[in-house]
Amino acid sequence: MSISLLATKLHFPQARSNLVLRPRLVTVLEKGLHGPLTLISAPAGSGKTTLMGEWRESEENKTPIAWLSLDSADNDPLRFLTYLIASIQSASPTLTLSTSDLLQSPQPPAFDILVSSFIESLDSLSTDLVLALDDYHVISNIVVHDLLNQLMAHLPPAFHLVILTRADPPLPLARLRVRNQLTEIRAHDLRFTVEEASAFLSQTMGLSLSNDQVAALEARTEGWIAGLQLAALSMQGRGDVDDFVAAFTGSHHFVLDYLVEEVLSLQSEKTRDFLLKTSILERMNASLCNALTGESDGQAMLEELERANLFVVGLDGERRWYRYHHLFADLLRNRLQAVHPEMVRELHQHAAVWFDDHQLINEAIEHTFETQDYEAVRQLMRRRFPDWWGADNRARVLQWFDRFPADFLNNEPWLCVVKAWTVWSQGKIETTEALLDRAQQAVTRLQAKGQFPRGDLEYDALSAEILAFRALITTQRDDPQAVIHLANQALALAPAEAAIVRAVAYNALQVVYRDNDEMDKAIEVCELGLAEALKGGQIGTIVTTYNLLAGILIIQGQLHRAAGVYQEALAYAENQREADKLAFAIIHLRLADLHYQWNHLDEAKGLIESGLERADKAGNLWSMIYGRYLKALVLLARYDQQGSLEVCQEITKLLPKSWGAYYAEELKHQLLLIRARLGLLDEQAIELPSLPDNEEIPTTEIEKLLFQVQAKIIYNHTDQVPALLSRLERITLQRKYYFWLVQIYILQAVMEKKAGNDQSAVRCLKKGLALAEPEGYMRAFLDEGPQIRDLLMSIRTTLKESALTTYIQRLLAGFNHKTADTSSVRQSLPALLSERELEVLRLIASGASNKKIANDLFIAIGTVKRHTVNIFNKLGVENRTQAVAKARELNLM
Repeated sequence: MSISLLATKLHFPQARSNLVLRPRLVTVLEKGLHGPLTLISAPAGSGKTTLMGEWRESEENKTPIAWLSLDSADNDPLRFLTYLIASIQSASPTLTLSTSDLLQSPQPPAFDILVSSFIESLDSLSTDLVLALDDYHVISNIVVHDLLNQLMAHLPPAFHLVILTRADPPLPLARLRVRNQLTEIRAHDLRFTVEEASAFLSQTMGLSLSNDQVAALEARTEGWIAGLQLAALSMQGRGDVDDFVAAFTGSHHFVLDYLVEEVLSLQSEKTRDFLLKTSILERMNASLCNALTGESDGQAMLEELERANLFVVGLDGERRWYRYHHLFADLLRNRLQAVHPEMVRELHQHAAVWFDDHQLINEAIEHTFETQDYEAVRQLMRRRFPDWWGADNRARVLQWFDRFPADFLNNEPWLCVVKAWTVWSQGKIETTEALLDRAQQAVTRLQAKGQFPRGDLEYDALSAEILAFRALITTQRDDPQAVIHLANQALALAPAEAAIVRAVAYNALQVVYRDNDEMDKAIEVCELGLAEALKGGQIGTIVTTYNLLAGILIIQGQLHRAAGVYQEALAYAENQREADKLAFAIIHLRLADLHYQWNHLDEAKGLIESGLERADKAGNLWSMIYGRYLKALVLLARYDQQGSLEVCQEITKLLPKSWGAYYAEELKHQLLLIRARLGLLDEQAIELPSLPDNEEIPTTEIEKLLFQVQAKIIYNHTDQVPALLSRLERITLQRKYYFWLVQIYILQAVMEKKAGNDQSAVRCLKKGLALAEPEGYMRAFLDEGPQIRDLLMSIRTTLKESALTTYIQRLLAGFNHKTADTSSVRQSLPALLSERELEVLRLIASGASNKKIANDLFIAIGTVKRHTVNIFNKLGVENRTQAVAKARELNLM
């Protein structure tokens, strides 16, 4: 999921050159670094942000400060976490936060997994860092609050959090106070003293007031900085300062409207007009302001407002983008609505046009919504689709759909379908189907009334898209006939130009034929789908279909033809100048797998690196783990056990993030094989499933079973293996799954060799050689080690010169007689346990509960749980008993 970040949210507000210095508060902030949290809580205009700017620029501060200015959109947990990571990385570029990559995935892992990954990544922080969250009071989402609570519970010593807010956040403040872990700066701390007020009014606001006048204003405003600023603006140019000060009474909450009125009344008519018309903007630059005012002096006006302290905040160092002080903007908007209500809609229309013209589509849609012209919103969304429909924008998109009146949305079938795709991306099948029902009902109503648009391709294809969409949904259920019926209906109805709709229908059919082992039909519809995808030009669909087609060919043992498909995909990417697209990661990795099978290890290594580079940037979890699995295989093939172990640990950390995904079991079995080859498995944990003879074995399960069989053979737990291999041989031979059949023959040869049945072993291996030779399989033989080497040498002596003998010679040349020493890997494992993990492990062995461990080590229970998970992963165990047994085996205790 790729999120477009607004850099100005991470930009630390610049400190004014004539700032009133407040060393007493800077000292408080410095002392606060000894604890985890500093809370600056005070009303608007109290100087919270200004104080942070002073601290950042002060000589006392030596700690980098990451800044994040929050707004209401940050209630989206994924958006909040993405900005949080970006802020930290902007202040600490050398810190690697793997969660950033996960967030870029089209379907990121569950949020709690992302949070755990983020917190774990912070443990690598080696130097002090402050994270400042400004305007935290805008956050109301309990999920975001929970994130902060978890972060506080596991905060590394080098990390310090500062929260700037108008209201106390729902954090365990009382507990932190009792533990002396909280530094607080409140409104009474921030209020100006008389001396500070005097300095502010004279050096910042340019007023010459007597001590009595300053004292009176300080008393009237209770030291509230914004109140003093508004009062100073009202006094500029006045001769009756004494009268003004005398009349200035009451708390700032009640005089604020009066002060704004006074400020506005002292401005020129042109300035007042500019302030009111631009008040509808969340951010503004000169061009945008000109569009709303009809003038051409926007830059000069913004700079003049900044010089005049009229509550304008610069958002960058180039004086291009600005915003109003939030409170001032609210008051200006209220004033605009009261004085010129007829102008509000027109201003939002002008803003929408400007943002649309400047390719800032989200803001264009927001302002169009403010006009309450929902038809205009629909037209803008249609015209700009899919620019606003990226994965990074899904939460906002759903909020937009909620802003449409229900009657309007239910009568707009295109909107219903787009909302359905949005909801489908979240895995909500029932809601998706309900939206498709509404879409079809709307189509039927519009057709009955003669109001259905004609000559519009998207509407002409809408009914077909609904059918294709339903076919795709139905692939998640055990109803292949329904999928075929829906997909064929969609293809019959879809216009020839509706290429993507047709590709979706073919993809749905491909799933059915593949799962029903009708590979010829699956290839046929894949090729048809690929033609449509290429016609439609949608990269994701193109990559998916190329991969589906090559995958079928691989299962059939046609490795070279599959490689040709992958090369064709990469050639397409080059021709279309799309080679750097992250979606092509899977093509690089699949092609790397084929080169590994051919023992082209250098080529495989290069493709794995290019594939992982794309996968990690995209945060595509499946490709991230699969690529590391391939990397570990290549390292093992080169007898680099330590390197493979390190990659194995990376997979172990990533794998839990895939839990709940449909591909999780596949990835789990890849790790199983790597760990088995490294000698890191608890051999008793490798259990083959119970498969009754009359039970069909699905295609998707065959590879997983072969991974388990290989692990069983490595550990010599082979009681069930011969019978299962015989059954798999019959199935794969019948279905022509030659890729797996080659592996089965090789594994049968190993089993017969271990049993001392050399003749049977030779027969099995010869069958495997006959199938494998045309496609040049190498690693399937080499990875099984000395038994296969010895059998090949035996076969070579009995064969006459032929293509098969040449092939055997190549295989024997590929064997490196050095045998991987997995015992050294096992002994290196304890070095991967940290000192803290060893402490936790010893307490586990003593029978201590998580609560007791937390109390003994003075850490949080959540931290104990995190250490325990790390220990289990590193030791390759699943529970405390296994962990203790493995620890004793490795002499850790």
